[in-house]
Amino acid sequence: MDQDGSARDAVLARFASAVQASGHLDRRVIAEIVFKDKQALADLNAIIHPAVRGEYRRWRDRQTGPFTIMEAAVVAPDDVKKTFDQVIVVTAPEAMRIQRVMDRDGVGEEAVRARMKNQINEEDRAAMADEMIVNDGVQLVIPQVLRLHSTFLGTSTP
Repeated sequence: MDQDGSARDAVLARFASAVQASGHLDRRVIAEIVFKDKQALADLNAIIHPAVRGEYRRWRDRQTGPFTIMEAAVVAPDDVKKTFDQVIVVTAPEAMRIQRVMDRDGVGEEAVRARMKNQINEEDRAAMADEMIVNDGVQLVIPQVLRLHSTFLGTSTP
């Protein structure tokens, strides 16, 4: 959103109560609003998702490597297969995901669960996946990433 002035302006207009005195958006305030109001969330998604996809496409088109990866915390299931050649889902146990968000954002469990209610559930995310990375603190993540990298390059795993 920081790259797309029109998206930023639209968010500022829709969520004026989340603008700090400095003119910056307070993401915590926006989260409090959208995860309690489905229409506000739909409005935010309608602004942000097209901007993110457009910026990704522009970036992707400038790349020269054999593949690119787009990280997306939220993906519309209907768009996944027509937008991406492969879908990698990173998964972790629910309690661990909740704790990580609480630690990262300084919010309580109730706030995290309110966010999760508005997101695709873990079973549906897994169903979209061509590949899975398990980030549970037990399985090492880097070897899983290297395996996928080798797969995408068509080489053997290091």
